[in-house]
Amino acid sequence: MSGNFTIREGMEVYGGDQLLGRVEALRDDGFEMNGLHYTREMLGRVEGDRVYLGDSGADRHGEYAAAQAQRQQHYDLETGAEHPA
Repeated sequence: MSGNFTIREGMEVYGGDQLLGRVEALRDDGFEMNGLHYTREMLGRVEGDRVYLGDSGADRHGEYAAAQAQRQQHYDLETGAEHPA
């Protein structure tokens, strides 16, 4: 959804009810969080100091989280690292 949203650095970003991170940097067409660029079209709404991602933004975050988990798993296999259960 596009619109006239007021977004500021440090605002909390949510996917549904889950806190995903904070706005790290503002860009002309959106913002960055966790090193990823989110355009205004990926937003669902802004309420108070919270940014809520729309479906496409939440999908992008989910893909990023899955890739991060896969990289960690490969690293653990290569290094023999173990994590407590």
